Amino acid sequence: MQKTKYVCVILALLVPLFIVSGCSGNSGPRVYLVTGKVTLDGAPLPEANIIFSPVSQSGTALSASGRTNADGVYLIQTTTGKPEGGTTPGDYKVCILKTKQLWDGKSYLPNPGGEPIKNSRAVNMLPPIYTQANTTPFQATVTTDKDKNVFNFDLKSK
Repeated sequence: MQKTKYVCVILALLVPLFIVSGCSGNSGPRVYLVTGKVTLDGAPLPEANIIFSPVSQSGTALSASGRTNADGVYLIQTTTGKPEGGTTPGDYKVCILKTKQLWDGKSYLPNPGGEPIKNSRAVNMLPPIYTQANTTPFQATVTTDKDKNVFNFDLKSK
């Protein structure tokens, strides 16, 4: 009887330990840092969005995206990954977009007596070839070797 009691106490202490260790947050595919620089006609392209789309949906590659800083440098992350954490190995098509909000000349009132809000729309500032996976000339192969995961893209305005 005493032996059974000790076994139950030990199990009661160990089971929560196993449950907690199973929730360490390391679930999901392993990701690798991906970085590089985006330029337009040789000059850094700030505030551009860069999207890595898997070439094949049957592999382990995950979509990932990032944004360039003032120097045109980017780091990407998967949609569920930690910020600037990278993505999974695989082949990717790379799309680059830079948009600007333009007022369309119309305004509306959100409520009586409120300030008018201007209607705006996002306008792409780059040649369309770079914005679609089926037309972009850019590809990248992400590997487990972080030194090989540096991809620079030079866009041409014309």
